[in-house]
Amino acid sequence: MRVVVLGVLRRAVFWAETCVAMEMWRWQVLVMWGNVLYEQSQVRAQQSKPWEKALDEAVAKFREAKCSEDDISGALASHAGKKAQASVSLPPKKEPGAKGKK
Repeated sequence: MRVVVLGVLRRAVFWAETCVAMEMWRWQVLVMWGNVLYEQSQVRAQQSKPWEKALDEAVAKFREAKCSEDDISGALASHAGKKAQASVSLPPKKEPGAKGKK
C-alpha cells in the first residue's frame, strides 16, 4: 500500500511541476510575441504607416504574460510613434522666467 501511495504522489508532483513549467513557457512565448508586435509597430511608425493597432496588441500580450505595468509603461515611453506624436502635439517649452517682449 505504501509503495502505491508513493507512486501516486510522485506522479502528482511530476504533473504539478510540468504544469508550472508549461505556464512559464507560455509567459515567455507571450513576451516574445509582444516584442515582435512592438518592434513591428516601431518600424511602421518610422515608415509613417499605421502602427497603433500593433502596439495595442503588443501591450495586450505583455499584460497576458503578466509583465509589470512599469515595464510596459517604460516601453511605451520609448516608442518611436509615441515620441513623434508628443513632438507634434506639445507646444514648445518656455524658458522659466522668460517673458514676451512688446
